[in-house]
Amino acid sequence: MAGPDPATQSRRVRAAKRVTGSLTLACWVAASGAAMEIIFDWSNTMQDLFHNITVAAAIPPISVADNTAQVSNIIDRRGYESLTFAIATGSLADADATFTVLVEDGDTANLSDAAAVADADLLGTEAAASFTFAADNAARKIGYVGAKRYVRLTITPAANASAALIGALAILGHPANAPTTNP
Repeated sequence: MAGPDPATQSRRVRAAKRVTGSLTLACWVAASGAAMEIIFDWSNTMQDLFHNITVAAAIPPISVADNTAQVSNIIDRRGYESLTFAIATGSLADADATFTVLVEDGDTANLSDAAAVADADLLGTEAAASFTFAADNAARKIGYVGAKRYVRLTITPAANASAALIGALAILGHPANAPTTNP
C-alpha cells in the first residue's frame, strides 16, 4: 500500500468507513512509513450503559424522623471521569419539611479538606436537586464535573418531624478501564 512521503507528513488518516458495526481507520505512521489499520468495534457500545458505569450506595435508604443531616459515603472518583448522584424519595409525611442538597469535594480520602462545590463544577443545581414534602416518590439528580478526587452529598432536612424516606446512589461514569465489573 503506497502512501504519503513520511518525511513531510507525520500521520494522516487515509480512510474511515463503517463496516457492519465497526469503524475502520487506515493510518500512515511516519516512523515506519508503513500502513496501519485500526478497527474499533462499535456494534454494541453506543447503547451500552451497563459496562460503562459503576453504581455505589451514597446514602443507603433511610427513614429520617428529625432534622439530622444525611451525609453520604465518600465517593472516590479515581478511574472515572464523571459522577452523578441520583436521589430517591419515598413517602415524605411532614407537611412543611424541606430537604436541602449540598455537594462537597476535596483531595483527602476522609474529606477533612471538604469544601462546597462551585456551581461551575456541577451539572444541574443544588436548588433543583433539593426538594420539599410534596416530592413523595420522586427522583432528582445532580452531576459533578470538578477535578477533585473525593466527593460527598449531604441532604439536610428542615422542619421535619415525621418519617421521611430518602436515599441516594452515586453513578460513576466514563471509566478509564471498560467494561466495568458488576457490582
